[in-house]
Amino acid sequence: KLQNWLRENCNEGGFIPKSDTLRRDYLPKLFEDHVNQLKEYFRGRQVSIIIDETTDKNVNNCTIGQLLIQTLVQWGISFDLPQLIASDSATYMKKCYRDVFLREAWVSINYFQVVHQLLANIKQTFVYSRSRKVRYISYLQRQGVSNPKNIPLSNTTRWNTWFRMAFHVYQNLDYIRGFYNEEGKQFVADLDFFQQENKPMFPFIEQRLQQLEARITMGKTMTNVGSTMDLVLQKFNSPLTAFCPVFQQAAYKRLEDHVLQHPARSLFRAVQVFDPRFLSLTTANRDIYSYKIIRELANPSTFLIQEWSIYVNINLNLIEFSELNEF
Repeated sequence: KLQNWLRENCNEGGFIPKSDTLRRDYLPKLFEDHVNQLKEYFRGRQVSIIIDETTDKNVNNCTIGQLLIQTLVQWGISFDLPQLIASDSATYMKKCYRDVFLREAWVSINYFQVVHQLLANIKQTFVYSRSRKVRYISYLQRQGVSNPKNIPLSNTTRWNTWFRMAFHVYQNLDYIRGFYNEEGKQFVADLDFFQQENKPMFPFIEQRLQQLEARITMGKTMTNVGSTMDLVLQKFNSPLTAFCPVFQQAAYKRLEDHVLQHPARSLFRAVQVFDPRFLSLTTANRDIYSYKIIRELANPSTFLIQEWSIYVNINLNLIEFSELNEF
């Protein structure tokens, strides 16, 4: 259709070759000229070679290594130029490094492992802690950063994310160092609190958690939230019934996720046994098998049960022994 239009509307339009003529006679020459221009452009320059390998069984250490070597030779790239090979942790890629790449072609980068370990440590402290990300943003705001952003964490299967994280850390290293110093001071303060001697820290914390649980549980059905909140809702003409269930359920869900299901919660409960006041509250608190989270109480010996009875002031019936050594 284009050729017909050119023939009708252009002088000598009929002399324009057809598409198959262009592909057969002209494009190969143009392509070769363009490749030569690229080779000349890349000669002696630093380049990046990106291989998007497939996941089928035809990909292995030999095919990847051969492809890379062929590319270097075909484009006239010196074996001394590559400085970094970034890949995933696939087994065939590790074999490719060991069996195919020549030692003369590898240029080691000083302190690269230090940088890699630094980024890995930063990622480890942020990836599973949403609260730390929030505190980091808050720290940047206190430092006067106008548009604070979280650290872009790397993805093990996307090496461009590693470079993005590296550049971000380099540009914001002073802020990151200051944030970790602040976090470290808070950690030391928390550690000092828990390491106070001659004070019942665990029972105290467990009691506070129980009080928090009771207040939030009671709050799920509470309708009187105070005059201050009533005035705010009246100001925005919003009924109390539209807000209470949402926030009550959200608060209890947060309590359930972070307190009630915490892996250390059972241990906090168990250590209350070392508080005599806790044992005197109810006879149920004197059951030794309720504290099996403590390893020494999980499978108590007869001697330990006797000592336990003395500790909790229980008069046990006489225990009969069938073995002299046991007695």
